[in-house]
Amino acid sequence: PPPRPGPARPNLVHRKKVLADGGGLVAKRPGDEEKREFLASRDTWFRPVQFANGPDGNLYICDMYREVIEHPWSLPESIKKHLDLNSGNDRGRIYRIVREGFKPGGPVRMGEMKREELVGMLESGNGWTRDTAARLIYERQDKGAMEGLRRLVKESPVALARMHALYALDGLGALGVDVVGMGLEDGDAVVRRHAVRLAEKLAENRQVISVILPKLVRLLDDPDIGVRYQLAFTCGEFAHRDRGEMLARLAKRDAGNRWVAAAIFSSMVDEGGRIFEELFADKEFRASPQGRDFLREIAVLIGERNREKEIVQVVEAVTDAKDKTLAFGLVRGVCEGMSRHGRTVESVPELAAIVRDAMAVLEDRKATESVRVEAIQFLGTARDKESMQWLSGMLGSTSAPVQSAALAALDRRDAEGLAVILIRRWGKLTPRFRSDVVGVLLKRAERCKTLLEAVEQGIIGRGEFSPSQINFLRNHPDEFVRESAGGLFLKADQSRKDVVEALMPALEMKGDEGRGKTIFMERCASCHRVGKEGFALGPDLVTVKNSGKEKLLVNIVDPNREVASQYSAYLVETKEGESVLGIIGSETASSVTLRQAYGVETVIFRSNIKRLKNQGQSLMPEGLEEGLGKQGVADLVEFILLVK
Repeated sequence: PPPRPGPARPNLVHRKKVLADGGGLVAKRPGDEEKREFLASRDTWFRPVQFANGPDGNLYICDMYREVIEHPWSLPESIKKHLDLNSGNDRGRIYRIVREGFKPGGPVRMGEMKREELVGMLESGNGWTRDTAARLIYERQDKGAMEGLRRLVKESPVALARMHALYALDGLGALGVDVVGMGLEDGDAVVRRHAVRLAEKLAENRQVISVILPKLVRLLDDPDIGVRYQLAFTCGEFAHRDRGEMLARLAKRDAGNRWVAAAIFSSMVDEGGRIFEELFADKEFRASPQGRDFLREIAVLIGERNREKEIVQVVEAVTDAKDKTLAFGLVRGVCEGMSRHGRTVESVPELAAIVRDAMAVLEDRKATESVRVEAIQFLGTARDKESMQWLSGMLGSTSAPVQSAALAALDRRDAEGLAVILIRRWGKLTPRFRSDVVGVLLKRAERCKTLLEAVEQGIIGRGEFSPSQINFLRNHPDEFVRESAGGLFLKADQSRKDVVEALMPALEMKGDEGRGKTIFMERCASCHRVGKEGFALGPDLVTVKNSGKEKLLVNIVDPNREVASQYSAYLVETKEGESVLGIIGSETASSVTLRQAYGVETVIFRSNIKRLKNQGQSLMPEGLEEGLGKQGVADLVEFILLVK
């Protein structure tokens, strides 16, 4: 179809430096493109959805071309009635962006090329051509191409050609120690990185010990992090006595890089305890933030593996450490790992001395806040009655971190009578701590019953609960909890739509930024961040304000009208009988991390998940506008609109 009137072509600026190497781990804009887009258009219908490299070496762009791409639910009725939501559904474009000096030529029929021509095509500057040549060489399985490919590895001035040649030889079953050795000593980091990966295929070859392994050891100090990253994976494929030492050396250099750290962990077969001892003995390493984090992750992994020898190695290494904050954190990591096998602190006799140290810290009024928090968190993995009493006493601490740590420790131990203890203290709790307490009380059915009794008695107000929490209680698996919640949390008579309409005049009023900030910090900062204040749980305010005043008001007053998938509340029920509500912050093959208000994060292992359910609601509570009036709403909107 013909284009509609107006600017139709995007403003395309083809730059030479589009990607930064960064070892394949970090991407960033080139210095001269930090304030401009690689692809932009003045045409508001322009919707690029896919880029592709073509056989002619040019860039192809698929443009969906629509006037409106927002979901109808996200648009206020007053705006939606002026839009044709189907506008553009009969259009679409494909752009071809050509390089300077490009002259169209005839098609290149690579399927008709001879072996020498295909090998030569691996030196092409066009990625599509190189990939196609490599594919055809593999499909033909022409052993006669091996000599030319070896020549490319040794002599080609094009690094990508040398890399492709290595893989082509592998595809032909002709990957030898000599060829891989050349790749490991190549002057280009990309070639070295892929040569390290291909070296794994020779791990069972006897020649590797004398030829390949020494070259891999030299690459431990390679200047390119991508090479070291691949090497961390490859070490796991070589059953050699030097593997633990190699992994420890990589950790000392790259422990602060989460990708390399994960690769090192994946390659530890039976050297975990030895690697921990070596790294912990390095004073400089254990004093650094990245070193401490790495040691804790190894400790958790060793606990998960549940090998007695490795566990004792960690405990004995830290028992006499002067840095108690680190020592408690590391043994807690081991105990958390062991807990997945049903083991507690008491199952390791060597931990008795560290338990006594932790108890002494709680009694010591001169102990720093950080060491007290670590001691409390460690005691949360124990089961003895004496430490349980001390933890309960810590709930009355004037230190918020100590309070939170004690609450988490008692929750972890499922302390008897915890709900009663917490509700008795309710009147003395800060708003932040109350949010944590409600989350803990909702985890178990017996706690929920005590919580609802407190609501019925007026000790805890109904406004302390978000819509997703109320929905959870109304649909609780326990019949008593479900019926009690149904009577206590009646649905509001006035719909959210009516509230929005009633507050619309506030958008015409002049707001005060200062008063708006005060309201924001009181009512919104638990889930939204401004500058260095607040917590980033909900959507970024900069993106929210760009939708205009009317949409902003809808988001504040009716948070459940439209809930983006990444901000939808989830309920996780565990096999241990706990129920946790939150937004899914991250997922791995082994765990799910739920984020909650005030920056709280709960990690739940998949092996312990009984049910994971999307609640279809926002964690943001309804009724934030209560008590503000139109002027208060105007002040809050004004503050958000001025956020930078």
